[in-house]
Amino acid sequence: MMGQFFSLGVENDAFNRKSSIKPTSRSTISDRRSRHRVHSAQKLRMCHRSSGSFVDLSLLPAELALHVLSNLNATDLCLASCVWHDLCLDDLLWRGLCQQTWPFCSVYKRGLPQGCTYRQLYLRLDEARLTFNADAFEGMEYLFKNHLLEDNFEDLIAYLDTAPGLNLVQRCRFLQSRPHLLENLVGSKDFKKHFLPIALRRLFCEFPVPLAESDAMDFVSRLVSRFSVRYVECNPELGLTEDEVYLLCFSLIMLSVDLWCPHVKNKMSKREFIRNTRRVARNVTDDFLGHLYDNVYLIGHVVLGHLSGPPTRQQDIRNLL
Repeated sequence: MMGQFFSLGVENDAFNRKSSIKPTSRSTISDRRSRHRVHSAQKLRMCHRSSGSFVDLSLLPAELALHVLSNLNATDLCLASCVWHDLCLDDLLWRGLCQQTWPFCSVYKRGLPQGCTYRQLYLRLDEARLTFNADAFEGMEYLFKNHLLEDNFEDLIAYLDTAPGLNLVQRCRFLQSRPHLLENLVGSKDFKKHFLPIALRRLFCEFPVPLAESDAMDFVSRLVSRFSVRYVECNPELGLTEDEVYLLCFSLIMLSVDLWCPHVKNKMSKREFIRNTRRVARNVTDDFLGHLYDNVYLIGHVVLGHLSGPPTRQQDIRNLL
């Protein structure tokens, strides 16, 4: 009898201990595994620090090693492939680097051709950029020939507006042959609350005039014409018409040439600028025109942004012209 009672007591005590243990959730297990991985990585790092050598990424968990390599640029990644060949050729790693560097190319829409890797795609896009910067038309031909970019309006706009490192003068050379692309790119810019000379500098900074081309003035006229439309759309509260903005832009361009050209001995005064410009822009005040003059004189050329003002105090700038 006492034996049965003792046996029941032991069973009840064991049952109570089991019931007091709380079940472990999946999130808790995941946290423990994460802490274990971090702890292992820390131990490995401390071990290699003490031995005076670098951490061997191949000894780390694959996802942790790829996370480390994802912080490298293409040049460093190629160098790292000499040591960690398999890790550095991972296609997911190059896919992220490719899409981060080149926000758009037509290949992203239809997928990679069979047998092509994202590393190869990156190198081809980089080769296209180098070719484009030497000659825009050869660069675009390379993109079309290698099926990196489709020759349609939407894809061309997306590429030319987002591709990094393109030579802007070469880009304008190509845009001269595709006026509808130029109009769309200018029409996508935001000039709200921009003072007119400042907006002009930004325009010519993003779309520099290809001065070596014979039709450079035609390009300027087309560019300013589309800019005038966009500027009025962004700043309706100014009450300016497209024609007035167009004429004011060329007045500012001529003022810039007058102030910075060393061959012009008698520089235009503010009073002369106001008197001459009032004839073509009757809806603007003398104060507004005076501010235009001051901005060009004090800040600099509206087309050639590297010529900063005031011109009479920058003898070295005048010597460059």
